[in-house]
Amino acid sequence: MRFFTTLLFVFMSALIAKAYDFESNGIYYNILSSTDKTVEVTYEGNKKYSGDIVIPTTVNLNGKELTVVAIGKSAFSGCDKLTDVVIGDGVETIGVAAFASCPNLANVTIPDTVTTFGNNAFNSCTSLKDVYYLGTEEQWTDIKKSSSSISGDSLSRATIHYLG
Repeated sequence: MRFFTTLLFVFMSALIAKAYDFESNGIYYNILSSTDKTVEVTYEGNKKYSGDIVIPTTVNLNGKELTVVAIGKSAFSGCDKLTDVVIGDGVETIGVAAFASCPNLANVTIPDTVTTFGNNAFNSCTSLKDVYYLGTEEQWTDIKKSSSSISGDSLSRATIHYLG
């Protein structure tokens, strides 16, 4: 029984230690579907993203092109040195608390492919001033936003620039 418990502990520790499938150009990803060739941006336990980040439309893994379709739960949460983010075309979902507690995040560019914001997606981004949305005001209004993803969220206080 002790051997089984030790083996289970070692296995679980290995799973916890790695919260991502692969890294490319300093950004961590999880594979969502190998069939559809889709990935989401995620985080690496102790690494904090900083500066200006450009989330690409596609990323290559072992010679295969994968499409970035989501920013996962808490992917950039707590990145206190993150300043600007440009989200690539094709991203559909900005997950729960994806950018929460990024106090120096000032500007975000969001493509018109985004259809959903998770709860608290931009909560406590106290420097967020400008959101550049690559669609129309009507498209922005159609994005699924929970009440907690917008009300009291830094996104509600930012200026939205419609570029579509």
